[in-house]
Amino acid sequence: MISVASTAAPGNVTLAFRATGSGVTDKTVAYALTIPAPAITVSAGSGTASAVQGGSATLPITVTRANGATGNVTLAVEGVPANVTAAFSPSVIPDGSTTSTLTLTVRANAAVGSFPLTVRASSPGATDQTATVQLTVTVSPGGNVSWPFCDPRRRPLWLAFRDGTSGAWTRVTAGAVATYAFTIAQPLAAVAYVPPDGLGSEVQVYLDTRAGLQAQATRKCIANPPEGKLLNGSVAGLGATDEASIFLGGALKTAAQSRPNYQLVDVAAGSQDLLAVRTQTTTTPYSMTLNRMFLQRNVDVANGGTLPLVDFRNWRTRATRRALESAFSYRLNAGFCCGRTTSCATLR
Repeated sequence: MISVASTAAPGNVTLAFRATGSGVTDKTVAYALTIPAPAITVSAGSGTASAVQGGSATLPITVTRANGATGNVTLAVEGVPANVTAAFSPSVIPDGSTTSTLTLTVRANAAVGSFPLTVRASSPGATDQTATVQLTVTVSPGGNVSWPFCDPRRRPLWLAFRDGTSGAWTRVTAGAVATYAFTIAQPLAAVAYVPPDGLGSEVQVYLDTRAGLQAQATRKCIANPPEGKLLNGSVAGLGATDEASIFLGGALKTAAQSRPNYQLVDVAAGSQDLLAVRTQTTTTPYSMTLNRMFLQRNVDVANGGTLPLVDFRNWRTRATRRALESAFSYRLNAGFCCGRTTSCATLR
């Protein structure tokens, strides 16, 4: 019997066996011995996985060791498409163990289609081995358009669609991970929703082809990731024909006398200048006149907090007004306002 130590180098070795005996000539025979390299194999369940947008899929991963292979086996996955994540549990299979689980998580804005993935297994002293997984991403149940809201704070008060350029609107309820799914069959269709400002008076409408609507939904999801602060506020000093526009840290909202409360979404962190302008609208003839401005510097309110009151009744001197006009290239018909904690003299 020939025994090979685990530390023996792989390769081909020639052994010489000699036989001796009394009164006979010694005989020698050569024997070629091949010491194979440590080896591993890897398999990924059935080799196929399917998940809807906003869903996930799992696959069992199995490794085998051969030719004296020992030690950890490290797993990795290649070819993962955008908006899909892959995770192993565990990602390193220890010596003596042979299994792991691959979880593929599909975001709501992932592209629909079929994608080949490669699972790679690596172990010291052994050649890397791979297994192929065919991932199929399908539209969320209920339609061929999936409109996700990646930032849950932007989830609308309601969303509806119209299949075509005329006819009834159909309201859609949210599915998994704040995703609205519906079916479009006509060349053109429309989507409308009310943003989550708590007022219910602002509607955003999109008219496009099915592919165009899907692309619009994907772009908005990418452009509005779940980050930034959500802040609440209110406005005073508005007449029946006035409208206020409030700006803070990249966020914008409007308010009116009938809806003085507002909510800003995705406000940048840190100290920011709270700026608001008041405009007056007339209908005969139609005109819009900017007549007041409010500014409070260095506002930094915690996420979910309440902003200082935007009060257009509290305005100051014409000299300060001119300074603000110059700074913002606006001509005002009346005055501008400063927050109570801000010195207007700093703007002169």
